[in-house]
Amino acid sequence: LTNEPATGLTYTSAVLNATLRCPAAVYDVAAFWNTVNGGTNAALWTNSAAVGSFVDVNLTNISCAVSGLTPSTDYYFTFRATNAAEVMWATNVLAFTTPGPLAARFSALPTVCNPSMTVLFTDNSLPGPTGAITNRSWDFGDGTTTNTTATNQFHLYTELGTKTVQLIVSDDVGGTS
Repeated sequence: LTNEPATGLTYTSAVLNATLRCPAAVYDVAAFWNTVNGGTNAALWTNSAAVGSFVDVNLTNISCAVSGLTPSTDYYFTFRATNAAEVMWATNVLAFTTPGPLAARFSALPTVCNPSMTVLFTDNSLPGPTGAITNRSWDFGDGTTTNTTATNQFHLYTELGTKTVQLIVSDDVGGTS
């Protein structure tokens, strides 16, 4: 039994992975995860889930989707296979970090202008550590909105006055800010 890297990371979920080899045997497999490494002591792992029973497999991939995780948090995980004769823990506890939340930020030039002037808005948002920004929703404060993947956005203001501009960004791991 060998742990493999976690995949499908989002702010609140992940897929835990392992490989199992159990020729001529039957094993029930469970996944364990926590913010503290519990090693081979099931009582030290605060989260666990039954993955399934496996019979006489030369080599198979095992996955366990987990949710309810906290953003920007380090997690440890492992798998355990048991039968009437044996308890087998994966040889390596692995770790992963859930992505941190997005931070929407932008700049504008010029910040003071006359009617019929174009303003350049630049998205300076900070994506989470494993996410990439995939959409930007702009509200230019004058009734005009747009959705785009572009980092820079030009907007022509036709009326004098203070405008409140908003930017909402989305990323490829399910976050918005």
